[in-house]
Amino acid sequence: MTCFIVLLPLVTTSSNLAIRRLGGKVWQRLHRFVYLAAILAVLHFLMSVKSWPIEPVTYALIVAILLGYRLARSLMRQLRQGKNGKLDRLVRANAQIS
Repeated sequence: MTCFIVLLPLVTTSSNLAIRRLGGKVWQRLHRFVYLAAILAVLHFLMSVKSWPIEPVTYALIVAILLGYRLARSLMRQLRQGKNGKLDRLVRANAQIS
């Protein structure tokens, strides 16, 4: 039910009119909830089976790989653009230690 509630705002704001009204940045921020919905869907699937069959574990692994890839890509993009001061400081500190 929680996943359904998370998906409702995404469904109602997916039209071109809603995107124009919200503005691109607000719409993107709102639609990042799709990641939460994916995690909740996998958890629901895992909890709905009584044992650990291969199918829900496979879906969980696929979602984890895809979300990990998106996170790594986002962090690398921020690092290249210099938008994340904390990440830059961390990388510089590690480079100085090495």
